[in-house]
Amino acid sequence: MIYTQHRSFSDKTLKKNAKIIIMNKYLTKEQRIELIARHKLERDKRVADRIKTVLFLDDGYSRHKIANLLFLHVDTVCEYVKAFESTGRLEPDHKGSEKTLEDEETKELSDHLESKIYTKTKDIKAHIKETFEKDLSLSCIRDWLKNNDFTFKKPKIVPANTDPIVQQKFIDHYEQVMNEAAALGEPVLFGDSVHP
Repeated sequence: MIYTQHRSFSDKTLKKNAKIIIMNKYLTKEQRIELIARHKLERDKRVADRIKTVLFLDDGYSRHKIANLLFLHVDTVCEYVKAFESTGRLEPDHKGSEKTLEDEETKELSDHLESKIYTKTKDIKAHIKETFEKDLSLSCIRDWLKNNDFTFKKPKIVPANTDPIVQQKFIDHYEQVMNEAAALGEPVLFGDSVHP
């Protein structure tokens, strides 16, 4: 249990008669030595700041003074102290974000993207909203695509007014010329308008 002493005083930066909790020594000598040793070995700056917060508080510094010393906001210092006092936790307690899509939705969307080609992320977003009733941001969809091994490839330019019948006639004629030249042993020369 941590014992605190409440004092009322006035300060220019605080409201008059505001109650400030000033922590008395509440760490044992062994706990303090252990925290100092851990701080020296700690590579994560966030955990190191939490350790310094507890050590400064044990030295009798106010939360405002600790915030100034560590370049943190007072609310952040209060959160660090609260976490340490309640559970002894010094590590950040981030659980990560929610899944973007459930496993079944991911499989269904992957299958859909394999069968249909989209050129714009906003079109995929519209499909997700219509199919799964989820309104995801474009950056979230891009991340999902990357995490699921989908890549963006710029579409190749294709002539707009192609006539498949004319193309097939050209291919047939080309193959006929190449076959005849090969049968006669004659070379086929290609010419263009580029000059050296």
